[in-house]
Amino acid sequence: MTFGEKLQKLIDARGYTITYVADCIGISDRSLRNWIHSKMRPQKPEYIGKLCELFRVSENYFIDDDEFDPVHILNKVKNIENRLSVLEKKIKK
Repeated sequence: MTFGEKLQKLIDARGYTITYVADCIGISDRSLRNWIHSKMRPQKPEYIGKLCELFRVSENYFIDDDEFDPVHILNKVKNIENRLSVLEKKIKK
């Protein structure tokens, strides 16, 4: 499970709203939604600490299960290579 999936699971389990969690952490609703949809991750360690405190979980809970999976890493590399190829084609035009 990704960071965002785990975060959504905790929010749903507690019945919290996005606004409530964002206010507790001190961030915008938009930032929290970006975390949930894996567009971003918390930039400051204190945000992870606040999440752990709010949901009463350890920091280890938020480590992506697939973060160190070789297949997952290979897929990420291929995705980056594909995006670079598209950009190179645009530059050559």
